[in-house]
Amino acid sequence: MFSFAFLADNQHLGLTEIVAPPKPSFTVVQINELETPGSFIQPKSFVLTVGAAFRDNPDGLRGHIEHLAQQGAVAVGFGISTVFGRIPDAVVDAARKNNVGLFEVSRPVPFATILSAVHEEQNRRTTAEQEKRAYLHQQLLQAQEKLTQTATAGDIKALTRDAATTLEARVTIKDPNGLLIAEQVSRAFNAMKKTYSSSYRMSSSAAAGRPYTVDVTSTRTLTDEDRSLIRHYAGLAATLLSRPAHLRRLHNQLNSFALRIHLGITDKEELYSGAVDTPVDREGFTRPIVIAAQSPRGMQAVVEGLDREASKSDRLLHVLDVDETTFLMVVRPDVTVRDVLDALGEHRDRVRIAAGSPMLLARLTLDHVNQLVSRTRTLRPGDVSRANDSGLPWLRDPTVAHALAARREEIFGRLISFDAAHGTDYETTLAVFLRHGARLGEAAEALGVHRHTVRTRMAKIEKLCEIDLENPAHFSEAYLAMTAFEDGAG
Repeated sequence: MFSFAFLADNQHLGLTEIVAPPKPSFTVVQINELETPGSFIQPKSFVLTVGAAFRDNPDGLRGHIEHLAQQGAVAVGFGISTVFGRIPDAVVDAARKNNVGLFEVSRPVPFATILSAVHEEQNRRTTAEQEKRAYLHQQLLQAQEKLTQTATAGDIKALTRDAATTLEARVTIKDPNGLLIAEQVSRAFNAMKKTYSSSYRMSSSAAAGRPYTVDVTSTRTLTDEDRSLIRHYAGLAATLLSRPAHLRRLHNQLNSFALRIHLGITDKEELYSGAVDTPVDREGFTRPIVIAAQSPRGMQAVVEGLDREASKSDRLLHVLDVDETTFLMVVRPDVTVRDVLDALGEHRDRVRIAAGSPMLLARLTLDHVNQLVSRTRTLRPGDVSRANDSGLPWLRDPTVAHALAARREEIFGRLISFDAAHGTDYETTLAVFLRHGARLGEAAEALGVHRHTVRTRMAKIEKLCEIDLENPAHFSEAYLAMTAFEDGAG
């Protein structure tokens, strides 16, 4: 909304109020010289006109002003021009009769100047709102980070105190029976003033899933950012409340593990069985996976991301640094490569992954790990080498792998770039065509298009990539370039 006072305060706009508008503001300014503009007039608009359609019929302006009022105009800016050297009396009378504001626009001022002023004000407001939102978002992130850092110390009282201080409120946590677990009051909180409250129910394993309650009472209106912070605090508090029992169980397991070592238990399988959250199934099988990042910082970020995902299922990570950018991870055999890719999230395109087949944990050796590490070194960021890829070990020869990787970039990289620029889907078409052994009918069915469409696409693809897929050598080369590093299902 824009105020008429805003227009009046800008003296260079040359506006003089003749009839006060019924409302102090408008939503849009528009120029109209149509005799009956009808639906072109927007509700709550400020209409600018010189009355050109009524040059020879000034009295017709009465009905025109009435028409504008009916369409929702709240005011009219009548421009002094060669059409009318002053505002006709009919316009003034009609404006008063129809309760429409009327402003005189001085002759030297073009309507574009008024339009520009309104647009500039709109841009200023939009920019200010964006800057405000960005500032509030940054403040929220900083507050969330501070609460997270406090929570790492495991002190529910300190966490609640920080939340109360940030929110300038009284914050309490009650258990499922209504007993007070924690309460902190900010110095800025004044119980004598009007208060605003918000409650949040959270579950904690400490109460077997029964809800704990967070209550926040503030002397100021709680914003969306405040409510986001409350939810963040509640999540951290729930973690702390469930931690004691969980940590006690883990400590007991670690004590048992240490006792096994003290008693001289040397059998690897039996020794590892005393570890916390052993990554094996009932038969003792595990799955080794080597992940290589692009930098030490990148590896740290990947491990931390995997740990966050594991924590959601109350599981621990089993990782071993191989070097500063590469690590071994062992998981239960039922954890697929697809599960790992999903857990990697935004990092999946920045790492190289070599996954082994499920095997007995007792038979996992350093040689197995080194083989997986060697496989990662033949890959590009985002590539995955799976256990079922090992049927052709010569494909993992560095010379062969690099040659196929280069050829894949020549073929599929070219198609990816072309698809991005032209909105086509030639990369997928080629992949499906190769997978179905150049059988047009099967490829068309898989793609959900007509055979002729596939044939046309393939002709274009062969031209773009400078290959002849009827040539067995070209076909085999393209197929191996696609499948040697393929990121398929787990």
